[in-house]
Amino acid sequence: RLHAVTDDRVCGAAWFPERAALLADAAGPELAVHLQTRTREGGAFLALARALRATLEPHGSWLVVNDRADVARAAGADAVVTGGPGLVADDVRRAAPGPVVGRSVHGTVEAHAAAAEGADFLIAGAVYETPTHQGERVSGLAVVRAAAATGRPVIAIGGVTPERTREVIAAGARGVA
Repeated sequence: RLHAVTDDRVCGAAWFPERAALLADAAGPELAVHLQTRTREGGAFLALARALRATLEPHGSWLVVNDRADVARAAGADAVVTGGPGLVADDVRRAAPGPVVGRSVHGTVEAHAAAAEGADFLIAGAVYETPTHQGERVSGLAVVRAAAATGRPVIAIGGVTPERTREVIAAGARGVA
């Protein structure tokens, strides 16, 4: 599965809805689009999530809402992802029954804790340095291997390019972001 992760710059772009539709048309059920924003308030975020859901659903593509279980539930998202000091998977399920719950992890301890807390899948990274997070600590393929050892499906994130996809899959990832 390909996970396309957005940010405020992408979500606010005039071309975003059209490009999301084109990507969903090309990738179909193998696509998951992560809606992530740090600046949109609840109502505006929900409106964007609902619009994106309507775009993705006919293609079987997933809508994933990051860090907002309430928006995920109200929009009918397929999954919600939490990270850092966010809610654990069981708390998310109580707040938003229905969506699959993913958890962002950055090392072995976090990966095992997320699996023990009931996360359905793990977003593991940053595997490589990225242009948007230059100079920050990267976890390398070790985080993918550690997350895969939990038995949960793993999506590798952070600097994953088409050229690097084979090595992250070989390390145990089932998908890439």
